[in-house]
Amino acid sequence: MTDDQWRSHFAAKENSELTISEYTKKHGIILSSWYYHRKRLQKTDSKFVPISGPEFPEETSYSMPRINIDACWDQGLSLESEGCILPKPAGLTVIANTLRMTRPLDDEGNPVLWDMVVTTNEGEYLWKTGFAHTTDCADPIGYSLADSNAAFPLNGQAIPQVHGLYKLCLQALSVAQPVSFNLFVDTIGPQEEPSLFVRNFGPTLRVQPIFVVPYHTDFYVGFGPFDSTDCSESELRPFFRIPYTVGRDELPLKFCVQSINLAGNPSRIFEIRVDESSL
Repeated sequence: MTDDQWRSHFAAKENSELTISEYTKKHGIILSSWYYHRKRLQKTDSKFVPISGPEFPEETSYSMPRINIDACWDQGLSLESEGCILPKPAGLTVIANTLRMTRPLDDEGNPVLWDMVVTTNEGEYLWKTGFAHTTDCADPIGYSLADSNAAFPLNGQAIPQVHGLYKLCLQALSVAQPVSFNLFVDTIGPQEEPSLFVRNFGPTLRVQPIFVVPYHTDFYVGFGPFDSTDCSESELRPFFRIPYTVGRDELPLKFCVQSINLAGNPSRIFEIRVDESSL
């Protein structure tokens, strides 16, 4: 937003000479979007005037002081120098595919393996895993040796099988600085009933389930007359993001909905009634 637009749209008469840059300097806040304007401005007689805020001295600095940074320079950047507080290079390259929310077993019931490629100069590296809140990658206890040239990642090790958030630690043999990755292992399907969005088109309705990532990322749906439809026996078909069109004279209807979360775990089949109160 230019200064002219600022004066025209957001400044009151008595503050018409207050530019956005001056306002930022005065109040110590960057006004970069309408959201921030609304947080810091109030409307008075169809005008917007600044709300009084804290004063910041001109010398205010938001940078964080670092000590011993000079120790990282020795005729150029040298992270290995004694006393350097900057993180050291990891000494390994990681290409990972499963470091996200996933099931512990695949569709055939086999344990899911760590799907990653780790490359090091030494050909071997150290690794360990555990619950994220209790695993310290800097602690040397618990590490195992793995071969980066092996046919299976992490020597064919399966990911954890218990529900929870895990941390994977990797460390090169010649570098003391480990790297870490998080993985959420999910063994529980969606617990909350999904919501249906019902849109009224007079004699017809459009009905569709509402996506809520990561809890409801896919659906299987069936529906029919409310009194005669048994969800336990109904055929559920994948929802292809095209709303279902039903006649308003068909109400009430029973929608049988099974949702799938981001890990691929299914919920139980929910029975959802759609009637005039749903409009």
